[in-house]
Amino acid sequence: MSFVSEKTATLRATSAQWTSWALVVILALIWGSSFILIKKGLQVFSPVEVGSLRIFLAFMSMLPFALRNWRQANRKEWFYLGVSAFVGSFIPAMLFALAGSRLPSAISGALNALTPIFTMIIGTLLFSMRVSWLKWLGLVVGLIGSAGLIFIGKGGQTQLDANFYAWFVVLATTMYAVNVNLIKKHLAAMKPLNVSALSLMVTGPVAAIVLLNTDFTHKMATHPQATEAMIYVGVLGIIGTALSLMLFNLLIQRTSAVFASSVTYLIPLVALLWGLADGEQLFALHYVGMATIIFGVVIINKSK
Repeated sequence: MSFVSEKTATLRATSAQWTSWALVVILALIWGSSFILIKKGLQVFSPVEVGSLRIFLAFMSMLPFALRNWRQANRKEWFYLGVSAFVGSFIPAMLFALAGSRLPSAISGALNALTPIFTMIIGTLLFSMRVSWLKWLGLVVGLIGSAGLIFIGKGGQTQLDANFYAWFVVLATTMYAVNVNLIKKHLAAMKPLNVSALSLMVTGPVAAIVLLNTDFTHKMATHPQATEAMIYVGVLGIIGTALSLMLFNLLIQRTSAVFASSVTYLIPLVALLWGLADGEQLFALHYVGMATIIFGVVIINKSK
């Protein structure tokens, strides 16, 4: 009897592990594709329009769930939902759109791999996470790789002037890291669907106000490619934000904060393939920087 119970427990653990990795792959495909969608949206809309439209459409897609479940959060949870809403989605959406206006989408995707590194830093500084020396080594390696990407010029040569727009991605990944730790510590008891829907309930109206104060409606009425760009941003908002937030929150609750952020192993690869398919020009040093970041993340996740 004990053997059967042991076998069942092992099978359940294996199944749970495979489910977690399946979520990682699905999220990588969704988020890895988001950078090219941002790029396509920016062909018509401004960065602020893309960012606010992305959040507003995500909010609208999740509104039925939010209206049905908003009473399930207490006052303390609403506070953390509000923080998560801005730190984990609204502000990063704006930052990635700003970065996408000047950076190749493949580079934005590669720098997004810094999320596990900053998750570890934030977890150590603010959430009492214990970190081994090997994890610190992985952090240093990852930061070296990111510095390489930031200081690569248009001709593929290193330059002393940092690409200013790359720092928007770095700031966004730092915010993602804060959000990962915050959800793990303060919102773990909530259903992933509720975390996603209710957090978007906070930022959705804000995004609508921002959007109405731009030229969005004028562009939709006059620009010949506005409908196509709207479709790109719609996919970005509904699938790349609303659905992915729900899946990511589920992954965080099933695993550790660092494991959940390891979805960024695959995001650079997906973003790279989309970038190359779209004709983006990358140089040898770009690939070295990408590989170095991912190697650093591997060290962090493999070490105890």
